[in-house]
This record gives sequence, C-alpha cells and structure tokens, in this order.
Amino acid sequence: CRPCSLIAAAVEDEGGAADRSHVVWLLVVDDGEEVLRQYLRAFSALGAMRADFWDEYAVSAEPFCSGGSAALYKASSYGCGSTQPAELAAKVKVLECSADFSKVESEAAFLRMVQGHPNIIRLHGQFLCPAGEPEEGAESQVGEQGAGGARKYVSPLPMAQPCHVLITDLCPKGDLDDCVTAKGPYSEAKGLQLIVGLLSALAHVHSVGLVHRDVKSQNVLLGAEGRPLLADFGSAARLSDSEAMKGIAGTLGYAA
Repeated sequence: CRPCSLIAAAVEDEGGAADRSHVVWLLVVDDGEEVLRQYLRAFSALGAMRADFWDEYAVSAEPFCSGGSAALYKASSYGCGSTQPAELAAKVKVLECSADFSKVESEAAFLRMVQGHPNIIRLHGQFLCPAGEPEEGAESQVGEQGAGGARKYVSPLPMAQPCHVLITDLCPKGDLDDCVTAKGPYSEAKGLQLIVGLLSALAHVHSVGLVHRDVKSQNVLLGAEGRPLLADFGSAARLSDSEAMKGIAGTLGYAA
C-alpha cells in the first residue's frame, strides 16, 4: 500500500444546522499528483463528494441526452494513469435549491449502495461544481483510446448556478426504449435474457433495503453485448423510510 494519510473533520453548513453537518477529508499522499488522483478517484467512487471536476474531466460540447434540469454529456479523464474507460457519462444536474442537492445526494448514495451487480450501472464518482467554473472559453484536447486522432472536448458552461455531476459508465447502445423503437420487439429468447438480468438487478436492490420505484425502458441502459443495466436511482427510497414509501413515485404508463 502506498503511503497515504487521512484526516477527517466534521463541518456544519451555513447557519450551524446540526442535521446538515458533513465530513470533510484531508488526503495527504507522498507519491505525486497521479497517485493522488488515483486515491481521489477511488474515494469518489465510494461516495466522497469532490469539487475539482474540471481538473479531472473534460466533457463534450453538447449533451447527448437531456431532460428537465439534468443533461448527460460524454466525459473523458485527464489522468494518464486512469483505469477508467476512455469515455464515461457525466450527468449534470443544476441545483436551484437545497432540496435539489438533497435529492442528488440521495441518488448517488443509493447508487453506491447497489454497486457490484453486473446489471446495475457502475458509479465512478460525483462532484459538486460551484457556479462560474470553469473560465469562459476554456477547452482542452484529450486523446481518445482507439481513435485515429484526438477528440476535442470542451466545457459547455461556465455555469450560472451550482451543479452536481454524477460520473457513470457510458452506454453507446443507448437505452431499451431507443433499441425497441429502432429495431422492433425482442425475440422471446433475447427478451427472456434481458428480463432475467433486470430481475436479478431488482432482487439485488431489494436485498440492500431499497426500492427503485421508476423501472421503465428509458432507465434500462444497454451495455456490452446488449447487457441490461438498471440506471437512474433518482426516485429510489429505503424500504425502512415510511414517509418516503407513502409518496407517489414512478412514471405514468409504467407505475402500477
């Protein structure tokens, strides 16, 4: 194990509200910047909130999917020693109020709880980006693995409002809804394989005390060889949370 020191301190949000206190970590690494980046990526994948998104990633100039106040961009890491895929997905959510932050914080926490299952989208990290970063006009050239040249990534912002960014695997095949719309219904054998994978993912979600509450074709992404990946835990809740379980969740046409 490389030399690494961790110091934790409890910090209260503005106003001193005890129920809004959180832990801030000071990470001290002796072996250089790239080793520090590796530790930071590992902690972020475990749920630590980072504030250095623009130091770690460049993103596509335009989102490949958007809806409401969230948008999905392609992202590529600057780190030369990164073990992450060449391209990832960055889900950027504008934070208009404290309730928005609580919601995205819960989504990331729930996704972290269900990691390790082959039919659940993989979490690589999360970031909180202050308003006004990066500087206007900032751009970078980031090499793309397997491509004949470099693909240009630029920052689509500066942001007028703070944003939360969730980094996950990128699924170029899109979601199940797109696939069925473009290619028609699955065969019985292929559909059975998909359903088995999806039910296995849901069983895993339930085994850790959560319910997804918004299972639909748009939230089933297609990974390598069409493997179904359950995604978007923004409507999820703990089974033990009686108040949340009383609420109405889901999408019309899919919710029972």
